[in-house]
Amino acid sequence: PSAGAIERQAVLEVAVGERLQMVGGNIFVTGDAAGQRANLIARDGLIELGGLSSIGQVEFSDDGRLRFSEDSDLADVVLSSARLAVNSMGSGGINVTADNLSLSESRIVAGYADGQSATQDQAGSIVLDVSGDFSSNGSLISNSLPASSSGMVGNISVDVGGELLLENTEIVSLLDGIGENGNTDISVVGDATVRGSVIRNNVGQTGM
Repeated sequence: PSAGAIERQAVLEVAVGERLQMVGGNIFVTGDAAGQRANLIARDGLIELGGLSSIGQVEFSDDGRLRFSEDSDLADVVLSSARLAVNSMGSGGINVTADNLSLSESRIVAGYADGQSATQDQAGSIVLDVSGDFSSNGSLISNSLPASSSGMVGNISVDVGGELLLENTEIVSLLDGIGENGNTDISVVGDATVRGSVIRNNVGQTGM
């Protein structure tokens, strides 16, 4: 594909269990001037964002997920007043592949909605694969199971090839219901700066 930018505002939602894949050059998912959050929603499905900064090739793996070669010139992904949500019955996943990733007042949410329980032993993960820098301000990354739900919680994986800057940001894997919690793994090659932020993986007061 060519390296054209993608900009998305307002709401884009696919049917339950389906995939929402955005591939291009730089990707911008931003709220509007009236303060409405931009929403990408795929309940119990898959959201994937990624692009190339120069002409190249993006392939699909056998299971239909996006696959970027190791020598790809990745593009940037910017989320501003945005929400990426797959939370419902625990099987939804979110993958972001970028050169630089920037989050501002945004939400990346997987896991379970209130009162929902898993029908199978399948837990979706949040994977942020960033070859350059990752910055986040006033944002939430969550893969959790609320008190009214039961099932397995997926993992949160953040892999940063450059520098990491977290300001007023929460990265949370919380088991408040009945089930099994996932892992939270953060790998940073460059400097990591964390200000006013919380990174936690734990069982809440009502979790079992």
